[in-house]
Amino acid sequence: NCLISLVGMSNIGKTQWSKELTSIGFEHICCDDIIEERMIKDHVLSNKVGLNGVAKWMGHPGQESYNLRQTTYLNYENEGLIDSLDSIKSELRNTVIDTTGSVIYLNNDTLKRLKNETLVVYIKADRDKESSLIKSFQKNPKPVIWGSSFESNVEEDFQTPVQKRDQQYSSI
Repeated sequence: NCLISLVGMSNIGKTQWSKELTSIGFEHICCDDIIEERMIKDHVLSNKVGLNGVAKWMGHPGQESYNLRQTTYLNYENEGLIDSLDSIKSELRNTVIDTTGSVIYLNNDTLKRLKNETLVVYIKADRDKESSLIKSFQKNPKPVIWGSSFESNVEEDFQTPVQKRDQQYSSI
């Protein structure tokens, strides 16, 4: 069996490539879906809200709840990935794991397992693509883990995109 993990920044095309692989018989494990399902099961979310809803729940750095939610999200992601690796380990089928852009922030033991048990394919953005990915994120935010790499500039206003998104998803 062939076990592949696709990694890379948010919006780079991991899901698109995963779907391409399903067209030739691969099973698709979507970490975004697993995280959301676990959040619903634990009543963190009341129902299925998709990436935009999870992004709304997560918020942005600088918001009071962000650090706790970032940690909660990573815990769901880590547990979900471990369970996925456990389930595919015993079965003989071709599988692609569609990771999140935050996979790099997971527990080191989990990352070692991912590296040792799957072929990790890094989808890299070239400089030209990075600009369009940033614009895409600003237009349609996804849940993003910043870890310790986020630094706010005085002229940045993170409330504006959040408020715009909140208006769109106020029913969540």
